Amino acid sequence: TGATIVATGPLSTALELPAQPTGTLRIALAPGARAALADQAEAIAALASPSVEDAAALAVIAAELAQGDGAAPERWERLAREALADLDAMQNVDGGWGWWAGAPSQPFTAAFALEGQAAARAVLGDGRAPSLRAVGYLSRVAPLADADTRAYITYALARAGRADSAPEALADVEALGAAVGMARVDLGW
Repeated sequence: TGATIVATGPLSTALELPAQPTGTLRIALAPGARAALADQAEAIAALASPSVEDAAALAVIAAELAQGDGAAPERWERLAREALADLDAMQNVDGGWGWWAGAPSQPFTAAFALEGQAAARAVLGDGRAPSLRAVGYLSRVAPLADADTRAYITYALARAGRADSAPEALADVEALGAAVGMARVDLGW
């Protein structure tokens, strides 16, 4: 009663039951975060037509799973690299990404794709620079976006190592601060 077994990978265990059971035996299996992420990555990888968000999420999740001590790190790295290649192929001529391959570019989706590329490449040790076309697209559209999207674009640009492009994304700091209910903050740029 109340026993907890922590394990990674396949597990076999024997339970000693009383000779005269007096109730119902309940066994609860709770997968860890790694198992839940692996399940999610498997589901995304199985999609026939993944969205840009799916590809970006798969790149990040699979890259992280490839670095852990779990099963099949080579497979996870391969899936991460394939997802990164899919993102490259889904990028629009203007440098952004739409919700789906070929759809008109959307600022939030483009920021998420750029962040996914940067995060997965960092984990995989892939030294390629972030897409300059994406940086250009996000720098052009950020001033026209709502405050929340501008803040996210700024984060994605910084995550991609392009903090030099972030000030343009936050062109109106007072409006951004008011939008999130904060006082004006000196960002030091």
